[in-house]
Amino acid sequence: MRDSDGIKVVSVPDGSVCRCGEQMGAGERAGFDPVRDEVICLHCLADRRAGRPQVLQRRQPAPAPVPAHYPGAWVPPRPTPRRSGTPGTLTTVLVAAIVVALVGGAVVFRAVGLAPRTATRAYDDPTAYVFMNTTSRGAPVTWDPCLPIELVVNSAAAPKGSDTLLAEAVERVNAASGLRLHVAGPTTQVPRPAKSARDLTNGLPGSARAPVLIAWTTPEVVPGLKGSIVGLGGPVHRFGNTLDREKYVGGSVDLDGPQLAEILQRPNGHARARAVVMHELAHLVGLTHVDNPTQVMVASNGTATEFGRGDLAGLAALGSGGCPYDVTPDAP
Repeated sequence: MRDSDGIKVVSVPDGSVCRCGEQMGAGERAGFDPVRDEVICLHCLADRRAGRPQVLQRRQPAPAPVPAHYPGAWVPPRPTPRRSGTPGTLTTVLVAAIVVALVGGAVVFRAVGLAPRTATRAYDDPTAYVFMNTTSRGAPVTWDPCLPIELVVNSAAAPKGSDTLLAEAVERVNAASGLRLHVAGPTTQVPRPAKSARDLTNGLPGSARAPVLIAWTTPEVVPGLKGSIVGLGGPVHRFGNTLDREKYVGGSVDLDGPQLAEILQRPNGHARARAVVMHELAHLVGLTHVDNPTQVMVASNGTATEFGRGDLAGLAALGSGGCPYDVTPDAP
C-alpha cells in the first residue's frame, strides 16, 4: 500500500532500524521510502504525515532474553568433565577458518591456523558448538535452506580417493543440517587467497552468488596452507539491508592435497582425512571452532572422525534458518 507521499507500508526483515533508533523484528510493518532507500517506523511515519518534527532518539524497551532452548541462540559450551587416563594424540591435523565478509565493498578476512596437540578426553557435550556469525538478535547467520548450495571442484592436487572423501563429507553435512550441498562438477578455477571486493562480485566460483569452490591445492598456490595447516574454508557473508536479511551467499574451501595424501596412508587414514573435509564444510555452512576435543569442530585437540553431539546440534540450527522472502538468486 502506497500513500500520496510515496511511502509504501511493507513487512520488514529482522534487524531493520529506523533513523529514530526504533528496532523492528521480522515481518513487522513499517514504511519504506524508495527515494531515500530507508525504513521508517510507524511512529515516525505518523509524525511525518501529521507534520510533527522528526524524533532523533526514541527510547527503546529492553530486549527480551532469548530462551536457552531456542535453536538459533548461541549457547556457550559448558565446562566438560575430565576423566583420568592416558591422553590421546591428535592424529587429524585441523585446520583454519576464513571468514569472508562483504560490507559496502570492504572485504574482511580472519584466519586461524591449528597445529597438532595432545588431546584430553572429554564429554560429548550437545551444547559444544559456536556459530561463525550471529544476527543482532542472537540467531545464526545461515545459508538459504530453500536453495541448493552448488560445489565445483578443482582437482589439480587431489589425492587418490578424493571424490569419495568429498562425497562422504557432503553426505554427513547434509544429513546433519538439512541443507543441500551438491557437487555440480569440475572446474579449472584456481583459488584466490587474497580476495578483493571485486573478486567477491565477479561471478566466478568462490565469489558471491556463484558456486562454492572446493580446491584440492598446495601451499605454493595457497600460502595459508603452509606448515601443519591442511585446510581453509569459510562462507561469503552478505549483510542485510532494508529489503533482505543477512545470509551466506558463496564461499570456498582449500584443501592441501599432498598433506591429505599422507594422512590417507596412516592407520584409519580415510576416516581422518574425511574428518578434515567435514570440518571445512562445517566452516562453509557457518560453524566455527570449539574447545571440546570430542567434536569435529575442535579448535586444537581431538580425535573425532564423526560429528559429535555438539557438531550435530550446531549444524541442525544452521539448516533451520527459514527461507527469506527473496528466494530467487539475485545480483550481489
